[in-house]
Amino acid sequence: MILDENKRDHYRMSVDSDGEYRSRAAKNYKKCRVRDLSASGMMLLTEEAIKVGDPFFVRIVPSHSITPPLDAEIEAIRCDPADGGYEVACKIIKIH
Repeated sequence: MILDENKRDHYRMSVDSDGEYRSRAAKNYKKCRVRDLSASGMMLLTEEAIKVGDPFFVRIVPSHSITPPLDAEIEAIRCDPADGGYEVACKIIKIH
């Protein structure tokens, strides 16, 4: 019998890709690293802390033009210091 300890609603896929994010009020994007992605959320590595509960925008542009960019509105649900920056767990609010 196979035991699956994963209690998540959606499969989490490792991504490790460049991304950009900005607050609702900002005009310019800042660089980030996308660590993983699922149907309902993603994990970002940022240089600055993001306040839990804050909605913001993220853009992921794949390295191959065959795949369209992902533009989404997300919300920070956790922010922890990690790897010289911050690991920000996010819930996807809306994909544009």
